Amino acid sequence: MSKYQSINKMNCNSVKQKLIFYLDGDLAVDEANLVKCHLVNCGECRFYYTELKKSLSIIETDKSKEIDGKFYSKLSKRLDDIESTHETTSLKYKLVQVFAYAAVVAIGIFIGLFAENEINNISENKNTEFVEQTIVWNDFNQEPIESFLIAE
Repeated sequence: MSKYQSINKMNCNSVKQKLIFYLDGDLAVDEANLVKCHLVNCGECRFYYTELKKSLSIIETDKSKEIDGKFYSKLSKRLDDIESTHETTSLKYKLVQVFAYAAVVAIGIFIGLFAENEINNISENKNTEFVEQTIVWNDFNQEPIESFLIAE
């Protein structure tokens, strides 16, 4: 089997899986050569290789940064400030919430009383109209029907 055939046998997925090891230098010499040859011939894998290399270099530079000695105390102070602000905001929010619920209940009671009063007024008016109508209809009941027939 020629070298070219073994390069072709290596597909992009297997190369992408081996790239991290290739970058770290953990591949055997033969496999590293196959990956290197594939990268020369395959633009997609070469792009993937350069992006992976950039990402790893960014990670390495971030690892090497020294943390300020006062970092923990600054972070702790900032978290305490946020927590105290949150507690104050939380207390204000709870008070506003209680007053809002109380206002809704008071408005509901007021509307209920007002509606009851209006319903009573309407029902009294209807009862009065009904009584008046009954009285009008009762006028017919006072005279016997025969008197209408006889009077003509």
